[in-house]
Amino acid sequence: MGIEKLVFARQAKGLACSLVVVALLSGCDAADDGTGTSSSTGDATSTSGGSTDAVTGSGSFEGTPDINSFSLAPEMLSPEGFSINGGVTPVTAQFGDDLNSQIPDGTEVFFMAEYGVIGDSCTTTGSRCSVDWLSGEPRTLPFSDTSEKQVGDECLNAAGVASDLPGIQVPCPYANAIASTATVAGNYGGLGQVYQNRVSIMAWVEDGAETFFDANGDGLFNDGEKFIDVGEPFIDHNEDGVYGARLADGSIADGAASIGVEEGLCYDDDARYCFQQGGENETYVDIDKDGQFDPLGNGIYNGPLCAIEGDGCTKSGVTIFKQFTLLQAGSFAKVGIVNLDGVAKDLYQASSYVTPSDLMTFVGDSSVFAIYVSDFRNGFMPGGTTIEFETSYGDIVGDDDCTVLETSALGYTSCLIRIDAESDTGSGVFSVTVTTPDNKETVATRIIAD
Repeated sequence: MGIEKLVFARQAKGLACSLVVVALLSGCDAADDGTGTSSSTGDATSTSGGSTDAVTGSGSFEGTPDINSFSLAPEMLSPEGFSINGGVTPVTAQFGDDLNSQIPDGTEVFFMAEYGVIGDSCTTTGSRCSVDWLSGEPRTLPFSDTSEKQVGDECLNAAGVASDLPGIQVPCPYANAIASTATVAGNYGGLGQVYQNRVSIMAWVEDGAETFFDANGDGLFNDGEKFIDVGEPFIDHNEDGVYGARLADGSIADGAASIGVEEGLCYDDDARYCFQQGGENETYVDIDKDGQFDPLGNGIYNGPLCAIEGDGCTKSGVTIFKQFTLLQAGSFAKVGIVNLDGVAKDLYQASSYVTPSDLMTFVGDSSVFAIYVSDFRNGFMPGGTTIEFETSYGDIVGDDDCTVLETSALGYTSCLIRIDAESDTGSGVFSVTVTTPDNKETVATRIIAD
């Protein structure tokens, strides 16, 4: 039987097969006993020097966190943070190596937050670690170069025409959202780009690894194989996918994107979200110390599974990063009420809403009403907020409440309620009570009549 050479570049769980010359490989014994010697069952010769040195010529790669196995998430997505100081939201970073196995303890993770205060770092135990984000200052943009929006400000409809909703202080619908193009920045809908209630939080790890796709199955990166090329980390305040910092005179910071193809609107892909206002004060981690933001990686695979250094890859590590958006929701609600029966309603017209000066009336013997609830920044109320309905005339059919879910998505809560009129003509008071987890209440009332 001919001699076959099998190179095991990875270290499977509980096994240690490095470089083994075999006539017939029937299995592997338990992992390295700590002496640097590994062996296999069957007719084989053993080699020493550690589980990866024979293959890579450098230290063990076991446990190097890679970008594809990096998770980052808060304990809650929409805490009641805008009006409360010191509200605690744990943020957890979790890691895996190239095999999605846990990494060794002791990896240091760094954090940065757009608003509020966050722990600067933590050290992994059991492949994860956590820091606390605390609600508090800063809560607003430090400069006046970008206008901050709230309910009552201009609300454009889907055609870009100003509505008359600001006069009645109800949530601005999100039906006016448009996608980004190569030359036009998109619109997230509602009031457009809203800043204060959306907190970007970033975490990063030095000396991590990029993720590659092992086309030939040898466990190593070979030139020509696909990989995720990681650029420098930046905290994306306005969630448009590009670094958009500006200098004091309004000029573009080195490496920043801007509107217009000639200025590098979407620096590597026209399909990406493009530059929007709100990124003027974004910051980044200058990994290569060249004084400018570098959105793209170095063009080669960085990680310990590089087969041949200089051949499309390097064993040098790379800084890997992830970020997410936390909604620091407000404590007091804006409420809109619409009778969905009868003539179709345009939610961008004030006349579609039942205002405090209007009668809440029925269409026939029963009507379905939509109750729209947002915080003052036109976003969701804190997760767990209850919205309760009560009427002194008519009967509520079905649920008389709804609950705001945990989310940091763009939008606000919509609840539907059916009310049957009484057999006798009359009137009463309909009320909507919005109660946050911190027991802050907003009550909206209307006269209901038939």
